Amino acid sequence: MKLTGGGEPLIHPQIDDILEYLKESDYRLIVETNGTLITKENAALIASCKNAFVSVSLDGIDAQTHEWVRGGVTGCFDASCRAVKILADAGLKPQVIMSVMRHNVGQIEEMIRLAESLGAGSVKYNIVQPTARGETMHTDGQTLSVPELIDLGNRVEDTIAKTTDLRLVFSLPPPCLPPPPEPDVRNGKQRRLRTCSIRSIIGVLGDGSYALCGIGETTPDMVFGNVRTDRLEELWQNSTVLNDIRTGLPPTKLEGICARCVMKHICQGSCLLSLRQSVGPPLLVL
Repeated sequence: MKLTGGGEPLIHPQIDDILEYLKESDYRLIVETNGTLITKENAALIASCKNAFVSVSLDGIDAQTHEWVRGGVTGCFDASCRAVKILADAGLKPQVIMSVMRHNVGQIEEMIRLAESLGAGSVKYNIVQPTARGETMHTDGQTLSVPELIDLGNRVEDTIAKTTDLRLVFSLPPPCLPPPPEPDVRNGKQRRLRTCSIRSIIGVLGDGSYALCGIGETTPDMVFGNVRTDRLEELWQNSTVLNDIRTGLPPTKLEGICARCVMKHICQGSCLLSLRQSVGPPLLVL
């Protein structure tokens, strides 16, 4: 179970009850948090869950940068750094997530040093999607262009990764990666092509609404029921929204540049919902 999307999961009034339930269940726990509500107590509770994994958003190596990205919330940089350390002290290997944009792209290497000092186990560089606040950032030119992102991703994997023992993650769509997958010389594993997992996930928003990967917070037509009134099994099998998306997944349904791409059978249009949000038809038919 992944607690994330559309806001801060630890602000939920019953979060301790949820964590206690997960502790006694067979579900693996994944949490994405801004870190401001992490305490020694809830960190220990998270660590007691099965194969727990926690990511903390940290968008700059200093308060000025991070707090600008986070909307000017004073003190959130120190709180996020403290959270990474608390989680590490609880026996976890927290991941630092940095959303990359023009305002902080010059700090990507220094972020690794900060993550190392805090006890993190990995650093993930996120691409800002053109949804919610990200839509304004794209319009204002605050995000990186596709060629810049490709160059940055190659730099992270080919050069910067050699400077650290931390695992670095920079998720580009398969067409932007050099084919075939290159072996990772440090651990002998191949680079994994990351594709949209829309076939196997479902989201539950803070009000109990079912949605897809949290996008229902900003896209109302991606909400299709509520835990209080609808059985998950019935929605999973019979929801019009879900079935429309599933039938839209085959590569034959892709249009525009995606239809001409040699990687379409693997990529399937990357994040389908982001494509739908940012370009809509005719690039992708759902």
